[in-house]
Amino acid sequence: FGANAAGKSNVLRALNTMFRIVRTSARDVEAPLPYTPFALDESSSRPTLFEVNVRFDGVRYEYGFTYDSERVLEEWLRVW
Repeated sequence: FGANAAGKSNVLRALNTMFRIVRTSARDVEAPLPYTPFALDESSSRPTLFEVNVRFDGVRYEYGFTYDSERVLEEWLRVW
């Protein structure tokens, strides 16, 4: 729900990519990661970062990871 061209579809695409990596990376270590950096600025040379924050039963969870075209570089889960 929101204005046209506000990024709703891009958010859904990003979440889908993140979930796909999480679901398949442990099963298929040799599969290439879906990596398409934004090419119009310096971010194309940096790893991609995904992070989500959710709250269940009053507990906050933060899960995220960074990766490049070859491998997952960092992964974390924080709980408050």
